[in-house]
Amino acid sequence: MQWQVKRGEDWVDIPGATGSLTLTQANAGQIIRALVSFHSQDDDNPGITAVIPFPANGGEAIPGDTEDSATPVPVEDYVIEASVGAPGHGLTNMAGNNLSITEMVPLASLFQDPDSARLTFAVDENTSVGLGGNSIVTGTTYVFNDSPGGVLVFEASTGKLTFVSDVYRGHDGDTTDGLGNEITLEITASDGANTSSSTAEVNLRINVAPTGITFNESADGQGSDITGISVEEHVGFEAPGPDGQFLALVDVQDQNSDRNKFGTHEVTVSDDRFMITANEIGPAGDDKGSTWLLSLKPGATLDYEAENADGDPTIVLVLTATDGGGLSTPVRPFSLPITFTVTVTNDASDDPEAPTPNNVPGLKDNDGDANNDVLDGDDDDTDGGTQPPPPGMSLGGIIENFVDNMDNFEQDLLEDFMLVIDDGLDVA
Repeated sequence: MQWQVKRGEDWVDIPGATGSLTLTQANAGQIIRALVSFHSQDDDNPGITAVIPFPANGGEAIPGDTEDSATPVPVEDYVIEASVGAPGHGLTNMAGNNLSITEMVPLASLFQDPDSARLTFAVDENTSVGLGGNSIVTGTTYVFNDSPGGVLVFEASTGKLTFVSDVYRGHDGDTTDGLGNEITLEITASDGANTSSSTAEVNLRINVAPTGITFNESADGQGSDITGISVEEHVGFEAPGPDGQFLALVDVQDQNSDRNKFGTHEVTVSDDRFMITANEIGPAGDDKGSTWLLSLKPGATLDYEAENADGDPTIVLVLTATDGGGLSTPVRPFSLPITFTVTVTNDASDDPEAPTPNNVPGLKDNDGDANNDVLDGDDDDTDGGTQPPPPGMSLGGIIENFVDNMDNFEQDLLEDFMLVIDDGLDVA
C-alpha cells in the first residue's frame, strides 16, 4: 500500500506512507488516497493481481482537526464444502445425515487493511442465514443452534468453524438449513478505529445427492407428468435437425441450490439411440435441480418387429443424474434405478405383403374359394409332388409305380396311401 496526495491533476506518493497513515493538521485540506496492490496467494502464479485506489474521506478534502486511518475492505469470500454421501440420506430415520466439519478460516485474508494483524472480527447476526435466526454469543464465540438437528460454532478470534449435523437434520434446503443447503456467515472487520462497511462471507455448502427424476410430456413443464411414451417405429428418420425427436422433459430433483456446483447436474441415458440435452426453457421459478430434454436421436432406428421379438415391444431407459459434487441417483440403499419406458408401435406400411399370384410364382387356387393356396400341379397336397396312385391299385402296382419313379425323385415318400383288400382277392 502506498498513500498518495493529490497535487493538481497528479497523485504524488507521501514519503514513508506505505502502511497505516495517521492524519495530522498538516493534512487538512488535502485529498488523499491509498493505492493498494493486491498480491496473488497462488504459489504457481505469484505477483500483483490488481492495483486499486481507495480514497480517504470519500475522496473529499480532509477536514481540519482530524485523524483518520484506512477502513478494512472485504476482498474475497471463503467457501467450505462437504457432502452427505451416506446411503441413508432421504430415508425416514435420516441415518445418512451425520456430518462433522472443523475448519480454520483465514479471516485476515478476507479483508484488505494496511495492518491486518490488528484486525478483529465479528459475525453480523442480522444478515447471516442458516441454522435459524438467533445465536448465542459468548465473547467472540458464536453458537448457531438448530435444535434438534445441528449446531454451528464459530470462533471469531481464531476463525475456527465447527459444524455438526445429526440424524434429525434433514438437509432439505429450506430456510433453517440455509436456502439450497448454504449456510452463510457475514463477517465484519475492525481496525480499532473503523469497521468495514460491508462484509465478507463464509459459506458452508452441504451437498446431498439428487433425490429423484420426474418426466413431463411438455418441454416447458406445463403438461402432465408421465413415466413413458409410445413412439411409432422409424420416427427417428423423421426427427428434424440435430435436436432429434422430443420425448419428455427430464426434471432432476435436488435440495441444493443451482447457484453452486452441487445443484448442477449431468444426466445420462442407458441406450445410445436416445440423447439428453440441456433445456433452455424449463419450469419457471425453480432454483433447485435442473431440467433436460430426452429425445430420440436423428436417424435412430426403432424397429417394431425387432423390439417385439419377445412379445413386448418396450424399451426401458435407465436415467442417472450426477451432481457437481459427484453424488448420483438413486440415493437410497436397494433403490430401483430411475426408468422411462418407450413403447414402439407398428408402422403397417412396411409390413410384408400377403402371398398372391402376383408375388409368388406358381401359386393358384385349387378349390375355387379365391384363396391362392397350392402350387402348380394336379395333386391335392401342397408340396408339388406327383399324384397319389388311383383308388384300387394293387400293392404290386404301388411298388412298381414307386420303383419307376425313384430315378426321377418325383415320388413323395410322405404321401398317404390306403390299400383296401377285399375278400377273395388273391395277392401274390
